[in-house]
Amino acid sequence: RATEHSLETTEYQPPKVLDPGTAEEAIWKTGEVIYDEEGYMASKFKDNKRQVYFKFTRSQILYENEVKCRLDVGMKEGETSPSNFLPLLTHFDVSGNEKRDRRYKLDVNDERFRILRLYGGESICLSQFPYALVYPHCDEGDLFDYFYHHGVDGIAEVSAITLQIAKAVKVMHDKGIVHGNLSMRSVTILPIDNEDLYPERKWVVSDLSGSYRSHQSAYLGSVSADGSVQFETGLMPPEMFAKISRNEEEIYREYWRKVEELYNVKVDRTVVDPYVDAQTGSTYVLRCHYVPDGRKKVAVGALPELPYILVPARESTDLWCFGLVLFTLCSGGRPLLRTNVRSGHLLEHDIIVNWNDDAARESVYEHIADPVAQDVILQLLSSYESRNNINMESVMSHPFFIPEGKRSQSLEKLVRNRQSDCAAHKRNRMRAVNEKSKNEWLQSRTVNIHCWNFDMLKSFHFSTSEILRKLIDRENTLPSCFVLLPYKLSSKNKKAKLAPTTKKDVERAERMGVLLLSLAKACSFGVLVEEAIEKAGPQRKWDASTVIEKVTFPSDKYEDLKDEFTQIAADRIEAFRQDPLTAVHSLIERRYFDLRSFFKDSKTFLYLVDEHSGVPLVGPAYEPYPLEISESAVSKILAKVLPFMHCCAMVVRGISGSVSGVVRLIFEAAYPHVPPSWATAAAGLQHALDEDLIMRELVMLHRTLTGLNSTAKSRRSLGDDLDFLRDACAKVDVSGDFAKMQRVHCGGSSFWTTSKGVELIQEECGKYDFKQALEIQATLETKLKSQEQVIKQLQDKVDWLSFRKDLNLNFPGDSSVSTQNSTSTSHRMENLNSASFSSHSRGQGMETVAQSASVSSFSSTAKAVSPTQGQRTNAVENQSARTGGASSSRSPRNMVPTVAENSKSTNKHLSSSPRNS
Repeated sequence: RATEHSLETTEYQPPKVLDPGTAEEAIWKTGEVIYDEEGYMASKFKDNKRQVYFKFTRSQILYENEVKCRLDVGMKEGETSPSNFLPLLTHFDVSGNEKRDRRYKLDVNDERFRILRLYGGESICLSQFPYALVYPHCDEGDLFDYFYHHGVDGIAEVSAITLQIAKAVKVMHDKGIVHGNLSMRSVTILPIDNEDLYPERKWVVSDLSGSYRSHQSAYLGSVSADGSVQFETGLMPPEMFAKISRNEEEIYREYWRKVEELYNVKVDRTVVDPYVDAQTGSTYVLRCHYVPDGRKKVAVGALPELPYILVPARESTDLWCFGLVLFTLCSGGRPLLRTNVRSGHLLEHDIIVNWNDDAARESVYEHIADPVAQDVILQLLSSYESRNNINMESVMSHPFFIPEGKRSQSLEKLVRNRQSDCAAHKRNRMRAVNEKSKNEWLQSRTVNIHCWNFDMLKSFHFSTSEILRKLIDRENTLPSCFVLLPYKLSSKNKKAKLAPTTKKDVERAERMGVLLLSLAKACSFGVLVEEAIEKAGPQRKWDASTVIEKVTFPSDKYEDLKDEFTQIAADRIEAFRQDPLTAVHSLIERRYFDLRSFFKDSKTFLYLVDEHSGVPLVGPAYEPYPLEISESAVSKILAKVLPFMHCCAMVVRGISGSVSGVVRLIFEAAYPHVPPSWATAAAGLQHALDEDLIMRELVMLHRTLTGLNSTAKSRRSLGDDLDFLRDACAKVDVSGDFAKMQRVHCGGSSFWTTSKGVELIQEECGKYDFKQALEIQATLETKLKSQEQVIKQLQDKVDWLSFRKDLNLNFPGDSSVSTQNSTSTSHRMENLNSASFSSHSRGQGMETVAQSASVSSFSSTAKAVSPTQGQRTNAVENQSARTGGASSSRSPRNMVPTVAENSKSTNKHLSSSPRNS
């Protein structure tokens, strides 16, 4: 910075009255100048002072751009009248021929100016800078200094300032010039000598040294001949960054190594060094290139071809830079990209290399509140293709740059649309943040194990959490195994097992089991009816007897439900004819109403269930669980938790193979005793881990409770009910700890258990490794193949005997042979059955998998190759009559073990063998 003095002297004619020396004598005596028109000493002196600053540079390109661009936009040298650009007062070139240039050449070598002190304490040797430019200086500095020291008075002042900048940039674009470095540092206040004539603050554009002529086919990212750059990487638009491969990176590095070697220059490494994305491992570079000055000749092809296409200098570059300025001003001073304050180069590349329209909306909606400002900034920070379709004139016509009083009515629609879009973005953002938080929490609670134990794998695959995950199609992120009981459990007893605390609660526990099993039986009945209707196909009208005839019940213990079903169908005959499932829903509803009535006038508790042990969590370690439910909320909670309770009950029944699993669920201390009332209520129920059956019953129960066939009830999904229960837990379990349960994950399946359960699982899974599993599998496959071969031989013999009997091909002597063959066949198959499936010791999981698969295969093969049941039965009966009943009493059909028999005996044989993956 410097002060320019402009001296002006006004002289008058020599005196006529006073003698020579009179004026000097008066000055000597009084110390004052005689201000009159008499005497030559009465002259007037005027000193005009103004603040200026010098810009010294070594770059001829920078110097010439500053001078020529101002001439191209119509500015004259030294002109200080208000315009859109900072005036250039004068300039100096040591190689020039003008008087000022020659004087500057002498001054730079003058001892007084050899070491020039700069503002801020630094100093330079002036002889090293052959070029100098002089501009007017304002104490308030550029827009960057003004904004961070004084701020702006709302969006209105931002609009006024940026409109003046836009006008200057439009003038440049009209002249075919691209600024290329537009930023808050290149916008300054124009000093005004006559503030009365120009009372308003005038913002102008400066620093035209990095400008480009668009008509000269110039490219962005040019590196000067001396290795310097006239651009800031923090202002480069996204299209200036290219993703390159490893091979292309080698070519790129070789290019700049050759540049430094052939032209003997040092290139700024902060500009040309590649950037590696830590998240993806991808490599990005700035699309820059070297521009030699032509004085040094280099052979053609000496430099390798760059691995990217250069970006031409276009108006879209200035639009991007203008958007960066607007973003900073409208966001209260927050820059879009992190840059070095001194150099302007990027400090982080993550945002710019991954920039797209979604990233623009995220940044704008998060940090800018004004909807009109949001709209214009999103246009300026859009993709390369979108910015190429707009110009500065269309930007200036945006409502943001129009005073509020002159805005049209159409602005209201723009504001509404932008506010709606912003609100939607913030909702999605909040959802993404919550999802990320949940994922981090889930990761901290997940234990991954590798298991070859089939029994353990079965518990994972058929867990309540896993079945619900498949049914709801949602990740298993929180515990979902609940049980609601009208009494409190405690482990303060001799067995240290969970049990009701009072005699009345014990009676409640027994009644609770009866109601749960009655509900389970009604759901089972409903699924059987639904399957029969689906198999029968579409039918216009139904009646109860027709439906019952089409259902295949597993036992005769469903007579009471058949009668009740028939009675409901008779009471609602028209609805039943249209949809027989209405009677099923009524059956289930009655059981639900019984349960709801049972919960009245008693304290109700919601328990989390350990899916590994099938026992509710009770104790100080699991507080605040169980959660006490208020009387007013019991009905609502029960309707939502009942499907999850039913699923949990079906799983524990399937694992235990009986009703005893439900005993552990609601009265652990009584296990394995099953009350007679429970056995009666569960008569005819199947206790199997059938995933499809469990899902169908869950859907049936949920449809009944939500009233999908009734318009009087609101509809909801099973996932909504699960969210409701988790929110209800969160009201008491504020930290979302969920009794410190952990998710154990294995082979794509998972369930929730306690830390103690995790230790037991890890201990059990550590007993078998992959090599042992392979050995057991190989041994088992060999045994199964030999058994299947023997069984097939026996079946062939049975078929041959039946064939001869049907054709009456009994020749003399055949009777005894047939009898012997039949007798030996029967005994051999019985012996094989007992030997193969019952005589071995109980093993572990992997053999069970292979055995089950083999048994299923065997069962289907037997059905395909064997004759009809009547033929085989007649053949055996005839043989038995001939031999006086000497042959086996089992029919050939019974000689072949069923899948259920095989599975039962196989489990005894193979439950100790690990399973192949």
